Amino acid sequence: MAASHRPTHKEIYTYTAPWPVYGLHWSQRPGAFRLGIASLTETNSNKLQVIQLFNKGGDFVKIAEADHSLPVTKFMWSPFHGMGPDLFATSGDYLRLWELVTPDEAMDTGLLESSPGSGGPPGTASLNAAASAASGAGAAGGGGGGVGGGGGGGGHPPSVSSNSTSSGGGYIGTPAVEQRPIICRATLANVRRVGQQEYCAPLTSFDWNETDPSLCVTSSIDTTCTVWDVETQQAKTQLIAHDKEVFDVAFSKGVNVFASVGADGSVRMFDLRSLEHSTIIYETPAATPQGIASAATPGHPSLLRLAWNKQDPSYLATFQQDTNAVLILDIRVPAIPVTELHGHASAVTAIGWAPHSSGHICTTGEDAQALVWDISQMSTLKHIQDPLLAYTADSEINQMSWSKTSPEWIAISHGNSVQALKV
Repeated sequence: MAASHRPTHKEIYTYTAPWPVYGLHWSQRPGAFRLGIASLTETNSNKLQVIQLFNKGGDFVKIAEADHSLPVTKFMWSPFHGMGPDLFATSGDYLRLWELVTPDEAMDTGLLESSPGSGGPPGTASLNAAASAASGAGAAGGGGGGVGGGGGGGGHPPSVSSNSTSSGGGYIGTPAVEQRPIICRATLANVRRVGQQEYCAPLTSFDWNETDPSLCVTSSIDTTCTVWDVETQQAKTQLIAHDKEVFDVAFSKGVNVFASVGADGSVRMFDLRSLEHSTIIYETPAATPQGIASAATPGHPSLLRLAWNKQDPSYLATFQQDTNAVLILDIRVPAIPVTELHGHASAVTAIGWAPHSSGHICTTGEDAQALVWDISQMSTLKHIQDPLLAYTADSEINQMSWSKTSPEWIAISHGNSVQALKV
């Protein structure tokens, strides 16, 4: 991944899905060069897939697939805390918890190769959001050189072993790979009752707590954020987080603090130990149409996504709808961005901090570019315009994920393609 040329074969791996890809996240299990992906189609028959690289001379192959009704707004693997079930979650109409089952476990439990559907199974956890909102109302590798050096696993994915292949699956030109079942372990729903009818507000995003993996927080178009205990499958608390739709939510480093962004144009920070109050970190300037007095402004432009710097939790990144700038915020100095990143030619679509470095962040945009930034000089530069690295894809990039276990790899999705880029 460089500013002047496309990566060589050993610096890029590609997978082509049979549908447009939106959900994307690296597995956090050490030793697994594995991605979870989800489709984005305007139907009731979307798909989840798990893809993996077995041979550093080849490309990704599918190892598992499951049905998902409505499109997924976020796909995320569980933080790794010792050996245990290989879990991931998806948000959309519900928060669903899934398990990627090992072949041995599938044989022991009698599971078939294909996974069950994703409809709400018996035992679906629900929450009376109206009652909760009324009581809790408040105010989103290894030693490789360059950015990816220092941390995690080796500089290359593991090679295929003699027992890694078997009959049943794979694409032309790739080894046949045993397909693993995906089973839906739980479906968690926010249920509102309006008169005699129940209403389940769609979820826009969620985050999994890295320190305490029993905690997930979701954001919804109904202005709320809900904190879930995924082990008991019960809601711990729900609060009205914004004045309008909440578009994204993220935990800080540690257990108690999270932040959210939404259609009201604000970044708000919450502490689970004191949910009676929230802190507004930033608000977008009110939009003023040309020729109209400021008293008639239509409001604050929306903030779409939020990323928390886990290596230095004083810093957040966010971006405004339909703009090409990424804002870096210091929670110790609210209201004014500490710096802005101006490198995209069109709207920003996704952001993600390096998991091993406090001074690097990746941004993607509708201009088909994935940019890696060095923000170590942000205290002296209010606008940074030159990225450290750049890669141009074949079409607009809609999602990215920076690998925690192999931090020299960044994954992007554009159209039907998923690519892993070595940085």
